[in-house]
Amino acid sequence: MDEQNAKTTHRSLIISGVVASVAIAYTFLLFLPGQKSISDLRRELDEKRDFVTRNQMIATHIQSTQDDIDATQTYVDRWQARVPAPTQVTSLLGEITSAAADSGTSQLDVTPGPTERFKTIQQIPVTLAGSGSFAEVFEFVRKIEEMPQTVWIRHLSMESAGENSEALQCEIALAIFAGNTEISD
Repeated sequence: MDEQNAKTTHRSLIISGVVASVAIAYTFLLFLPGQKSISDLRRELDEKRDFVTRNQMIATHIQSTQDDIDATQTYVDRWQARVPAPTQVTSLLGEITSAAADSGTSQLDVTPGPTERFKTIQQIPVTLAGSGSFAEVFEFVRKIEEMPQTVWIRHLSMESAGENSEALQCEIALAIFAGNTEISD
């Protein structure tokens, strides 16, 4: 029986050696290269996911920027439809004079200043001096602010016309914006 046990043990060791060799061969020849390949594929997949995510974010930013450009262009188009040509500034000053008369402001002196030219627009400073009650001056300023053209009130000063007078002397510095005809589109 000892011989039988020795043969069984010897066979068991051979079978164990063969199984261990197959397991080692499987590990080094199939399993580890497969794991490396899977790891490489996962890394590549992660890179592609990051790429897609970045592109989606870029697309969102591009759309947002395009929306801003469209809104800006709409604003510019509306503004250009309202801005007077330099030849129309005289009629705009006539409208301002009419607004002063309609509001009851009297003795209106209109003094245009030197025109400042910019790339696409020009700014014409105008000083208005007149007198009237507070309500009349307030109404005049309201009418200027409601004009469809771009007119900025840069400065407004009011002082009493006399000690016992309810009339006010006012001076209004305006900036009137007009298109710049010296540019070509």
